[in-house]
Amino acid sequence: MAFILQNTPDAGLHFNDASVTPFRISNGTSKFDLSLTIHNKHGKLTGFWGYCTDLFEHATFGRLAEHYRILLASVLVERDLPIDELLHLPECK
Repeated sequence: MAFILQNTPDAGLHFNDASVTPFRISNGTSKFDLSLTIHNKHGKLTGFWGYCTDLFEHATFGRLAEHYRILLASVLVERDLPIDELLHLPECK
């Protein structure tokens, strides 16, 4: 599993008469069994999930991502609660 927080500015590189701007390239495969990459751009967080399709079915991964979203939402509402006392997640089917 990998959790990646990209919070450095994408300023690019500038040379005398040339500049280089980064862009995203995807080869369609996941480097990890499960990964979440968070980008902070203009004060807004955006996340990108990656997962190994040999290990997770699409529906299973969708439930996992939804559980994570619910957990994060409950953290925002109940900031002072320990994580084990936060909102219980829906039952897996």
